Amino acid sequence: MRIIFSRKGVDSGTTPCTKPSPAFSDGSFVSIPIPSKHSPVRYKDVTTPKGNLGTIVSTLMNASSEEFAHLDPDLDPASRATRHPQWRPAFGQNSGALTHLNKQGVTEGDLFLFYGRFKSVVGRPLRYLAHPDFKNGDFQAVWGWLPVGARIDLSSQTIPPGNADHPHACGEYAGGNMVYIASDSLGLPSLERAPGGGVLPRLRPLTLHGAAASKWRIDRRMLTQHRQEYVGDCERFPQLLDIACEMLQDLRLADVPL
Repeated sequence: MRIIFSRKGVDSGTTPCTKPSPAFSDGSFVSIPIPSKHSPVRYKDVTTPKGNLGTIVSTLMNASSEEFAHLDPDLDPASRATRHPQWRPAFGQNSGALTHLNKQGVTEGDLFLFYGRFKSVVGRPLRYLAHPDFKNGDFQAVWGWLPVGARIDLSSQTIPPGNADHPHACGEYAGGNMVYIASDSLGLPSLERAPGGGVLPRLRPLTLHGAAASKWRIDRRMLTQHRQEYVGDCERFPQLLDIACEMLQDLRLADVPL
């Protein structure tokens, strides 16, 4: 089994949304997807636990709610007003990052842990506030998960109808185009009943306490890297499975049903 830490969401390298995703004082958060011309959905079309995503990006980032949003990974069924009955959580990848995943043998049974850059927000209207636990006030944290149940190579295969509106099924992508569909359940020790893909109830920080955002509290020497994709083999580094279970422990505490 492989664990893949996959960086997703807006960050300082993304235009026009160049600020971190918001982490709220009540422990909730919103991972803001990057803009994308290939997407069939606009920011204003996405629902979050904190309200309309278009309102959030226009308030925090001075970005237009009319901008198309790359809703990928697509993990929360409630983020869209309507869903196909056969919709499943899914994640797409292409180009050099996909080449790295393929080279590392990422396939069915492996686990994606999605992480991003976050910063505290307060007030009405929302405004950023430096987090006191981290240097520079922002941090990286795991926010979602997806155990791979199927790999759909869109250069030769057709995406299942339940995920036909996924961004990677709605445009041309360079360097290959793969969509990973979630399995039925998570299947990790003591987490067998957790669903196959979703958004965590709270953020699980990767950043070391007191450090800059990119300095993790886990040893990245266990992981191969290509930009935003870090892949680790649990056979070679069994402690990675313990790390994954720790990151996802809230699913067990919440007793999430299938």
